[in-house]
Amino acid sequence: MPALLRKLSTVGGLSIDRINAVTAEWVAATKIAHMFDTGLPGPEDLATADDSMVIAAITGWASVEAAASARRLAAIAELVRRRADGPTDCAQWSCDNWDSMAAEVAAALHVSHGMASGQMYLSVALRERLPNVAAVFAEGMLSARLVAAIVWRTDLIKEEAALALADKTLAAEAIRFGPLSVAKTERAIDAIVDRYDPAALRRTRAAARGRDVVIDSPHGQDGTANLWGTLYSTDAAVLDRRLAQMAHGVCDDDPRTIAQRRADALGALAAGAERLACGCGNAACPAAVDVEAADAESGGAEIAGDRPAHDAEADNRDIADRRHPRLSPA
Repeated sequence: MPALLRKLSTVGGLSIDRINAVTAEWVAATKIAHMFDTGLPGPEDLATADDSMVIAAITGWASVEAAASARRLAAIAELVRRRADGPTDCAQWSCDNWDSMAAEVAAALHVSHGMASGQMYLSVALRERLPNVAAVFAEGMLSARLVAAIVWRTDLIKEEAALALADKTLAAEAIRFGPLSVAKTERAIDAIVDRYDPAALRRTRAAARGRDVVIDSPHGQDGTANLWGTLYSTDAAVLDRRLAQMAHGVCDDDPRTIAQRRADALGALAAGAERLACGCGNAACPAAVDVEAADAESGGAEIAGDRPAHDAEADNRDIADRRHPRLSPA
């Protein structure tokens, strides 16, 4: 192959690097074409296909999409198995390096850290708790949305025997859940959970009734306060996406970490702001917020993120202090 590339470079005047790049593109395109070599009509074929072929394409590609999702989650589960520094059977709080793994997955999928963490939990649950459901999913017979609902609504089954029975039954019956509405799907899953572990369903309902958001008293010296709570999973997903969007809406010169931007974005949402003010301190920054307009829009509330530049420097100093604590004189 190297000799052939050198010959081509002399014939067409192309450099070895350019030929390597073209070859890599061709190999990638070939792999993608092979990946979708299903016999189903592609986008370029649909205009001339008859109605039956179009319907077949809808059904077939939905199955391919589901099977691809199953394989993506299987790959994520394998990464977690290889990287995990601690048990993963009780989700991320048992695994010391969950966040670092989530960062890898987020970079690979180009999604937020929170969404990557959720994908990791789904993948591990399918692999370790619901292998029968995972097998049907891999065949393209269940949608990713339905599988996610099954994972979350069986989450509180603790007895291994009950979980195995629920997994087997759901794998056999979930195929007919597809046409159901979200509410009816949840009720159908809950009926199976209740059949094998009634206590799990009671725990799920109790957890939902216990949803709350608590804001602690402000810390005296550092000007922060702790916040925690429990939301419906759908509301939590929406909030996570919104915070991620706002955190990435500032320019590259903003000195805050993503975590700090997300925290500030929550304050901005509470103040009625649509976006987070950039902390770069550059008046010409396209992500800067018009303070007067934002103040009028929020009814006079302080706009989160509209803080002096020295606050960002203080954040950086605080991070450095935590990493390299100074010794105080005795």
